Amino acid sequence: MPVVTCGSIGDIISICSLIQSLVKALDDIRGSSAQYREIVNELNTLEGALREVKRLSDSYSSTTELRPLFNTTTQAAEQCRLDIQCFLDKISKYEKYLSEDGSGNVVKDTAFKVKWRLSHHEDIIPFRAHINAHTACINVLLSAINL
Repeated sequence: MPVVTCGSIGDIISICSLIQSLVKALDDIRGSSAQYREIVNELNTLEGALREVKRLSDSYSSTTELRPLFNTTTQAAEQCRLDIQCFLDKISKYEKYLSEDGSGNVVKDTAFKVKWRLSHHEDIIPFRAHINAHTACINVLLSAINL
C-alpha cells in the first residue's frame, strides 16, 4: 500500500494554491452575484479541510494504522484538484474581461460577461456540487483520522 509522501503534502499545498487562485478569479468579477460569493465560501471551507489534512499528515502520517486513511484522503484531494483545474480552464479566457478593471474595452467586457452568463453559468451548479462532495468526503476522512 502506498504511503503518503512529502510529495503528497506538496500536492495538497498545490491544491490550496489552486483554490486561492480560483477564489481570486471569482472575487475579481465585478458585481459578482451571491452565487459567486457562495462558491468562494465553499472553496474556503475546502481549503480549510485540506490544510487540516496537511496538519494531521505532518503529525501522524507515519502511523501504520492511519496510512490507508491518508492514502484515501490524498486520492480525494487529487480528484478535487482535477475538478478545480477543469473549472479554472473553462473560466480562464473570461478572467481579463470579468475582472474589476476589465480589458479596457467596455464592449468586449460586456460581450464576454454576456457570453459567460449564457454559456458557463450552468457550469457553476455541478462545480459547486463537486466541491461540496469533496469537502464532505475529506471531512469524513478527517473525522475517521481524529478517532
